[in-house]
Amino acid sequence: MVNEYLKTETLTDENMLICRHCKIKTPFERITRVIQTPSTLIIQLKRFTNDLEKVTDTIKVDRIISIDEAQYTLRSVQIHSGNFLMHGHYYTLTLEEEKIVCYNDELVNIEDKGIMTNTSIQNNAYILYYEQTDSHCVENLETDPVIGKIGSLLLYESNLECLDDGRWLNDQVINAYLAIIQRDHRDLVLCLDTFFLIEKKHDLKSIKSINTVDMVLIPVPSNNHWSLLVVQSKNQTVFVLDSSGVINMKAVEFIRSLYKKEFSIDLSYTKKLKHKISLQENGYDCGVFVLLYSEALAGGQTLCFTKNEIATARQRIRQRIMKAVIK
Repeated sequence: MVNEYLKTETLTDENMLICRHCKIKTPFERITRVIQTPSTLIIQLKRFTNDLEKVTDTIKVDRIISIDEAQYTLRSVQIHSGNFLMHGHYYTLTLEEEKIVCYNDELVNIEDKGIMTNTSIQNNAYILYYEQTDSHCVENLETDPVIGKIGSLLLYESNLECLDDGRWLNDQVINAYLAIIQRDHRDLVLCLDTFFLIEKKHDLKSIKSINTVDMVLIPVPSNNHWSLLVVQSKNQTVFVLDSSGVINMKAVEFIRSLYKKEFSIDLSYTKKLKHKISLQENGYDCGVFVLLYSEALAGGQTLCFTKNEIATARQRIRQRIMKAVIK
């Protein structure tokens, strides 16, 4: 697609230009060049005519493209559904780790990995967002060294980079550590993964031990922020632990409606917690606090952490994951 756009074009017939020297219409060559490659490449496709009607030509959405020596990896695609510019709907597909996530107003779903090849996507893709990737990284996308497995979760070296100071925790690290917590407290706690709340289908009845454990811990992703949803099975209550101090009521109402639908259980929401909890003092430690909260709840410990516990948490999480993996 990009190479086609950058091809030299010969202007003939009605597209000929008037030569500044001889003043006669003459064939010209139009050349488009990229003088400097950006770190982020945004490609807007010409999807609408001058009459604002939709152009539904099929465009292959490439995961990796090259411009000169720069290589780019697709991060997001904005889709327009509808036949006219002024009448339609927009939604977004993003490539997050090993999953494709669809953001459609308040609905967030995980899509099949092959969705980018669907005709409906290739005919309606409107804006493509690419990130420049080091050529070495691109060549080795499929050869990222494997650390090992925790349960069914496969971990790569790059997954643990988010445990460096100042970075948000990713799904792989959170799911891996929650799996360790569940392994150590199997009879007391059930830990669901970070994709549970955004999956298309939910079947709580198929989840073994969901009503026999004391607590169900559910990580909640929301706009680059993590919080923890806690369902106490025995007393049928639900509450949220959020290190920013803001409560995600959408997640609360969703899990309440799910328990009501599948188990006919009315979970009561507890807003006021019995004990104080530690809060984050920066904009990136929310995932760390979700894991600290989960560990403390499973072990029956306090939710107030010392400064030293918070400061060394990332290192300890990394060490426990490395110790737990099966190579």
